[in-house]
Amino acid sequence: MRLLALLFVLMLPACSEALDIEPTKCSYSDESVVSQVTKGGEIIRYDSTRESAEDGDERVLREHLTLANGDEISMVQSYCYVYGYDLKYHLSGEKSATSLVKILPTLDDLISKSYASEYLTEPLSEIVLESLTIQQKMLKMPFTQGLPNRYTSTSEFVGYFIEYKPLEKDKKFSAEIRVHIDVGGLD
Repeated sequence: MRLLALLFVLMLPACSEALDIEPTKCSYSDESVVSQVTKGGEIIRYDSTRESAEDGDERVLREHLTLANGDEISMVQSYCYVYGYDLKYHLSGEKSATSLVKILPTLDDLISKSYASEYLTEPLSEIVLESLTIQQKMLKMPFTQGLPNRYTSTSEFVGYFIEYKPLEKDKKFSAEIRVHIDVGGLD
């Protein structure tokens, strides 16, 4: 099967020339999707890698941060024809002492330094604080909250949500907060 896929990929440029079809170029590039994370301060460890997906033109920028308080954050930006941003914030220690309101400035800062910020008209914290209940803001219960599309700054399709879930069986982290943003893909 891989051999067949390889042959198809090798023949595609010749076929597109014969049909006078220009191959579609990626809408998002390495030059536009860059890391602007500031190392130091609260961030005690930072790693990043950029890689190509095995099955196409899609590229992936992976970043991992360890904070001084023991929390860890992973961010994955995937891009080519569509753009995807996935941030996972892992809470260490007791979740009862933490509220989403305390974490939102860190999320705002990280999102503002990503290509995803181009598609939000307000900081995530303002959108989230308006959309969630008090119980959700205090991380008293799991939730997944789609966010209103009136906060997007483009005519392209933008979908995004925030999710919180306790990690009952994880020994290192007590909970995970996830922010996901997708751009493009629907015409």
